[in-house]
Amino acid sequence: MQRLTRRNGYVYFPSARNVGRDPKLRTEDGALRLYGRMAKELASAGINLNFGPVVDLNTNPANPVIGRRKRSFGSDPKTVTELARAFIIAHRDANVLTSPKHFPAMARAVATATRCCPTSRARGGRASLIPIACLPRKACSTW
Repeated sequence: MQRLTRRNGYVYFPSARNVGRDPKLRTEDGALRLYGRMAKELASAGINLNFGPVVDLNTNPANPVIGRRKRSFGSDPKTVTELARAFIIAHRDANVLTSPKHFPAMARAVATATRCCPTSRARGGRASLIPIACLPRKACSTW
């Protein structure tokens, strides 16, 4: 979600889904450049915390929180982890904190967590845990 809009004078940034699908942006260099620009814009606006990236796997494109809003980098755990890592590093380099989210398997939920608890069908299996398990190690490896 982008709350700082072009209408208010801010740069437009593509959705996570579009980043995950774009061959130029989904590379490490492409993602670092894109998210570096985002982080610098946030910092210049006095914002020091970005509640992202979304590290849910897009396993249910109809999910109202993840799939329909284009908030996931994709369904591949490796791609999601690599793009989330670039997001975190770019923000860290601009002194903007990040907060990877949501709970693993949120993308499989049938209902939104704010309206109702996800059903038992929301279990995402081991693949949903990969980004959450790998990010601390991968994002911190350059510190």
